[in-house]
Amino acid sequence: MCRVKNEGSDIEILERPTNLDLEGCAGVAFDKAVVNRLIWRLISEGKLAGQPHPNRISMMCKEFEQHKIDNMEVMTKEMPLYLQDPGNVEDAPFTLTYNEEFDTVDVTYEDLNTCFDEVCTPKIEAAIKHVRNRFSYHGVNEKNRESFKVMLVGGFSNFISVKLATERCFSVKSLDGDDRFKMPDTFKKRDKSLAISKGAAILTVKDTHPTCEHSYGFVTITRNDRDQLVENFEPVITKGTRVVDARNCKFSDVVVRARRSSSKIKVYKDAHDGSEPECFTLDNSKGDLFPNTDGLDGLYKIGFSINKRLNRLVLLIHVYYANDDANDNSKRKIREVYELISDKK
Repeated sequence: MCRVKNEGSDIEILERPTNLDLEGCAGVAFDKAVVNRLIWRLISEGKLAGQPHPNRISMMCKEFEQHKIDNMEVMTKEMPLYLQDPGNVEDAPFTLTYNEEFDTVDVTYEDLNTCFDEVCTPKIEAAIKHVRNRFSYHGVNEKNRESFKVMLVGGFSNFISVKLATERCFSVKSLDGDDRFKMPDTFKKRDKSLAISKGAAILTVKDTHPTCEHSYGFVTITRNDRDQLVENFEPVITKGTRVVDARNCKFSDVVVRARRSSSKIKVYKDAHDGSEPECFTLDNSKGDLFPNTDGLDGLYKIGFSINKRLNRLVLLIHVYYANDDANDNSKRKIREVYELISDKK
C-alpha cells in the first residue's frame, strides 16, 4: 500500500506505510482456508481417513479457484440473499472433487462466508481503517464525489464478499449507487483483474521518485519563559523530500554548543499519525563525536543525509564546525557519526 502523486511521466512515492500486516488475506489464502475447512468436514464425517496428499490439496485449491471464477455472477447474486437469511438460498454454488474416485463435496455459502470472515475481514477492516486515518491526516475529503474515488482492483476484488466488506467499512449502502465507487466505463472487468500487473508494468516505463516518508531532525534543550527546560524539535530533512535530493548532506541553521562531553545527541523522526515524534539517543557521547567540547570554539551544526542501502533508507548524521563554510567542501569538517535505519522500502 502506498500513496503516490502522478504527474505526467513522473510518479512520486509520497508514503508507504509499513506497519500493516496484510499477508495471507487475499484470494490464495481464502482458497486454502475453504479447502482446509472442507477437508476437516470430510474427516469428521468419515469420508476421509486423514489429511490428503499435498498434491491432492493443491489440486483442490486450483479447482476451487476456477469454480470461484466461473460462478462469480451466481455468488454475487446469492451471497447477499444468504446473509439476509440462510434459508433464502437452497443450493450450494458448486462442488469440489476430493479423491481419485471423483467423489465431491458441496461448497456452501456458510463455508465461503465463515472462511472470509476468519481470514479476510479483520485485515480488510484494519487496512481500510488505516487508509481512512491517513485520509483524515492529509485532509482528504471522502465526501467529495468529484475528487475522491475508490477502485477495487485485482482478481479477488471481483468476489462479492470483498465488495460487501468495503461497503461496511465506508458505511455506504451500495458501492454501485455511489459515484465515488463507480468504475469508469472504459475500465473493463479484465482490466480490473489485471490492474496490479499493469501497474507494475507502468512503473517500469515511468520515472518513480521515492520520497522521505518522515521528517528527520534533532532535539535541543532550551529554557522557556518560565525558565523551565523544554525540548525543541529542530527539523533538518522534511517529509516529502525526494530521496535523490536528500543524498547530499543538509545542515540545520541551528548552532549547537557541545559543552558537556558526557551528554548525548538525541535525533527524531516524526510519526505517520501525527503523534509525538519517535526519538533516538545516539550511543556515543558528544565527547566521542565532537573534536572539542570544552573549547570556546565548540560550536557545531548538525546535518543529515539519506542513503539507500540494502533496500532500506539509511539516515546519516554529520557534524561540522559552525565557523566553517558548510558549502566549501575543502573546509568542511564532516564526520559520519550515526546510522539510523528508516522505513523499509
